[in-house]
Amino acid sequence: DKKQAYVNHPGITSTNIYGEFAPFIKKIAQKVLYLITDGANITSLTILKGFTSIKDNEYFVPRGPFHIAGLPKSVKPLFSEKNVKEALELIRILEENYEI
Repeated sequence: DKKQAYVNHPGITSTNIYGEFAPFIKKIAQKVLYLITDGANITSLTILKGFTSIKDNEYFVPRGPFHIAGLPKSVKPLFSEKNVKEALELIRILEENYEI
């Protein structure tokens, strides 16, 4: 019974996340997000790449600075095999105790 998880980080897309803020903050946020993020069409490419190019120990992120935006690129995960074993043990405990 082998469990697998596929992980990717799509980046940030310009949304209405600032919708409830004061009007002057909305204007600033709109301009800043427009400059540093991609639209949903580019952001979704990282998700598609992650599901169609599945290899062990591969993780997809946007190419841009700080992985905020950009076309997808493959990077090595920052976690070790020990971390994965600990995470799987935590999942097992959650499944047993909380019927997840």
